[in-house]
Amino acid sequence: MRTRLLLDNVGHGYGRGFLFRNLSVELRPGSAAVIAGANGTGKTTLLRILAGLLTPREGSVMYYRDTDPLPLAVVRPRLGFVTPDINLYPELTARENLSLACALRGVRTTADVDSWLGRLGLDGVENDLVGSFSLGMRQRLKYACSLAYRPEVLILDEPCSHLDEEGRRIVAELVLRQREEGVVVIATNDPREVQWGELLIHLGSCSHPAEGY
Repeated sequence: MRTRLLLDNVGHGYGRGFLFRNLSVELRPGSAAVIAGANGTGKTTLLRILAGLLTPREGSVMYYRDTDPLPLAVVRPRLGFVTPDINLYPELTARENLSLACALRGVRTTADVDSWLGRLGLDGVENDLVGSFSLGMRQRLKYACSLAYRPEVLILDEPCSHLDEEGRRIVAELVLRQREEGVVVIATNDPREVQWGELLIHLGSCSHPAEGY
């Protein structure tokens, strides 16, 4: 069994208030969850908690292999995270950015690097500086950097931000393939992207937000 994710009564907020509370969800390999809700309800905050970048105020987030809990140091190499907050290196080329991302995760095969650039529609600009890229091209490169090391859990914040229709099609196919192999968690209010998951987590009013659909 591959990595699975368990949220147990998770809650978080700032000051004395809460953005969300009582969030309990289990995600097994082959599943996808969509986090939706109005601006300010904590979608990105919840993703940061899932990625181990933020500690919840209440409850816990645990990753497991079979019945064995995995420490965060073991989990992080298994996570792929695409978010508007992630920055690329504008002074490096697309290939250099991706090669660096792969090297940090222990993947050093040049063929894999070129293959992923091709899958994201970036063949032909491999040696161009990322500083010259449009926002859509940078978004595609973020996916290449997050998927080339084959993560078991993929976390996406506004997954089609700045992408054209061709970019959306590519991402939709990548999400479908990732669902077949692992876990996907998506934060979005776009109705087209909401359909990518079988579980909807709707944040708002601090009520229990998880429901199937």
